[in-house]
Amino acid sequence: RLVHTFDVPANLFGVAAARWFRVPVVISSQRAFRHLTPGIHHHLLRVTDLMVDAVVVNSAQLRRTLIEQDRIPAGKLRLCYNVIDTEAFCPEGESMRAALPSGRVIGAVSQLRQEKGVATLIRAFARVQDECGPVTLALVGDGPCRAELEALACRLGVQDKCRFAGQVRDVRPWLRAMEIFVQPSLSEALSNSLLEAMAIGCAAVASRAGGNPE
Repeated sequence: RLVHTFDVPANLFGVAAARWFRVPVVISSQRAFRHLTPGIHHHLLRVTDLMVDAVVVNSAQLRRTLIEQDRIPAGKLRLCYNVIDTEAFCPEGESMRAALPSGRVIGAVSQLRQEKGVATLIRAFARVQDECGPVTLALVGDGPCRAELEALACRLGVQDKCRFAGQVRDVRPWLRAMEIFVQPSLSEALSNSLLEAMAIGCAAVASRAGGNPE
């Protein structure tokens, strides 16, 4: 009766397949800004916009951008914010604090991709770390920029104070160890990690990108 494709790349094949099989209602999702999907795939997404009954987005800023840049009619867009389970993401529970050096812990949970802006965070940390007393920068996540970011930490002389945790199965113990959570993204529709950090009780600092102000 209804097919709802969940973001790229599912939109690119799921919408067309659903229409081919004459599904009565077809909905797509756009959960990141489309400049992250360049070239032919961006053009194909615009084709799917014409084929669906609605497009679900997760921030008002993304909705405005799709209206202005991709010419999607406002009436076809549906805003549905990301949600989290606040019983799971709460201050009480297991923490990694004892496994980290003493002092303050500043951290981020992010895929290590260019648009996540983690290089900006490392540069900022290098500038302020001498003013903070004992401090650790915990970076949870992995991705194609990891080696580049580790090299940047070395060049800035903060490699001993940076903890690259890599990909973890459960981010909650790491978030509970952080006093300050930083979301430095250059592009962000609506950040799950920012919501999770706020729910756990971190002091959150975020870039003015996409849905972060929302």
